[in-house]
Amino acid sequence: MLGLYRGQTVEVVENRGWGPVILKVGDTKFVLGRGQAARILVQPLYEEGRS
Repeated sequence: MLGLYRGQTVEVVENRGWGPVILKVGDTKFVLGRGQAARILVQPLYEEGRS
């Protein structure tokens, strides 16, 4: 199966603030347009800069 599913861990590989957003799920990378990426709801596992 291909795609993003509830419960998966998603890593943002690249987000320059313009253009496509590149996500990594397991060993698979997804390139999404900003509109598609904006519709994905996520919950952070941790916040950068906080211990």
